[in-house]
Amino acid sequence: TLTLNGSSATSLTWAQLLRKMKGEMQGMGFNQVPAITSSYKFDLNQPFSLIPPEFKVGVNKKRTLLIGCNYRKTPDAQLKACHDDVSSIKDFLVNVFGFPESPDMMTILMDDKKHKAPTHKNITEAFKRLAEKSQPGDAVFVLFSGHGCRVMDSPIDANAESYDEALLPTDYHQSGIIRDTLMFKTLFAPMKKGVTVTCIIDCAHTGVMIDLPYLWSTNNKKDDVVAKVSPISS
Repeated sequence: TLTLNGSSATSLTWAQLLRKMKGEMQGMGFNQVPAITSSYKFDLNQPFSLIPPEFKVGVNKKRTLLIGCNYRKTPDAQLKACHDDVSSIKDFLVNVFGFPESPDMMTILMDDKKHKAPTHKNITEAFKRLAEKSQPGDAVFVLFSGHGCRVMDSPIDANAESYDEALLPTDYHQSGIIRDTLMFKTLFAPMKKGVTVTCIIDCAHTGVMIDLPYLWSTNNKKDDVVAKVSPISS
């Protein structure tokens, strides 16, 4: 499982891609720092790819879940580009990595009156279905483009504060937020061993959305430093 906070050509390495993202985001006036977490240790200096080397054409499947929330019914939270993000990523997946567009392989949730709405129920159910359908050897890609937030969790002890990262579905005022713990429970925990999952979380006001064992951040990293994922506890 790989999660990517914040999105380029397959000739780039993973580290180069995140550094490029950081530069473009800073150029647009954003202060967020792209970071990557993983459930396993891997080489960030190898070419970026969404398909594992052991993927077998005709045997394994490429599955996609794309979520774009413009919050058009919520005036104080409206966004403009999240549907465009879904469209751009979809084109990239289909044209560069050959992900199929068929409804059984690609699920799109958007509040555009053309697709199923990205409500709390629809998003969590889509997570569950994706985990149930995916088989060892499959390549899975998940995008969430919308609002995020950070909320106080139950304190670890009297001297430590704990936070949950969360996604905001379009009906968050009525149904609540989707905490990282719920995302882990519905999408990652039930995923079968051997499935390669890449997840881009493109939203503000979150840290690292999924607390996986390994982490690398572009914060205070120079281009001449070899990028390495490290245990989060270190």
